[in-house]
Amino acid sequence: MLFLSFQSHYSLQLIHRFNFSGLLSLYVTCFYFFLGIPTLLYGIGSWFFASVTETVHTSHGPVTIYFLNKEDEGAMY
Repeated sequence: MLFLSFQSHYSLQLIHRFNFSGLLSLYVTCFYFFLGIPTLLYGIGSWFFASVTETVHTSHGPVTIYFLNKEDEGAMY
């Protein structure tokens, strides 16, 4: 008897009637809009401003690293 009265509680009825199928698509849309697009634009914009390069020699050959600003040679940090 207690189980039947618990299951007929109004808050549980709202959960059973809620449609979760649109929630995932809303989450994915918000994820790409608020996180993916700004990150992509930041990366593309960095290509235009990266003017300082440094070549690092590794065991697989030289690798060129691009920086947005020039490093101070005698700086502590």
